[in-house]
Amino acid sequence: FPSHDISKWALWHGGRNVMGAGFNGQGTGASDNINIGYTAHSAARSWWLSASPGTVSGTVRFFFKDGGEGFYFGTGPMLFRRDFSTTNGIWNFNPASSSFSNSGSRTIMIIHDGTTTAPKAWMDGTALTVTVSAAASGTLLSSSSAFILGNRAAQSQAFTWVCSGLAIWNEVVPDNIAQSLSLGYSPLVWRRNLAYFNPLWNPATRDVIGGATPTNTGALDRPHNRLFLAALS
Repeated sequence: FPSHDISKWALWHGGRNVMGAGFNGQGTGASDNINIGYTAHSAARSWWLSASPGTVSGTVRFFFKDGGEGFYFGTGPMLFRRDFSTTNGIWNFNPASSSFSNSGSRTIMIIHDGTTTAPKAWMDGTALTVTVSAAASGTLLSSSSAFILGNRAAQSQAFTWVCSGLAIWNEVVPDNIAQSLSLGYSPLVWRRNLAYFNPLWNPATRDVIGGATPTNTGALDRPHNRLFLAALS
């Protein structure tokens, strides 16, 4: 376990009232965030996020790492950023964020090799169109800051949403695996270089890979419907 043969992966339905972490209108307030306790840097990186986004006003944060990387929701396209020595790379993911607001549980998978080339992304099994908003130049910056889910207190980039999982690999997950993971497969089916996975059964849930302990500010337990899948050995 796990099997790398996708044909052997089996569906397990998480059902209703699976718990997640609620932010802003689903939490305590606009400053809600979770410091996930994971700080490591890697040039090659992949991210998996399971979330139920609400209505968006302006540009808001799903997750970010100061001086490193971040994924944002906006009134236009979704935005992904990695920081470089000369110009930070910012890429737009289409269709627009509004297509996914208030539409239930969504799973997104993003992969990037750490160069100035564009990342790839999938949501719910469908490849997203990636366009350049700001072309990356220079060398990728290394940051020892922790990843944050939700808003940063110094900025008004909060919105109402529920998160039921974040995973980080220190590698570029193969395209076919990344697409399948975006359908809702558990990140545990691809453990190679899986550095962090928190299923967020509640805001205090620890990382099941390295044991990183989160620090929660305001996020609350909230039901979150989703499909969750496991692999057969």
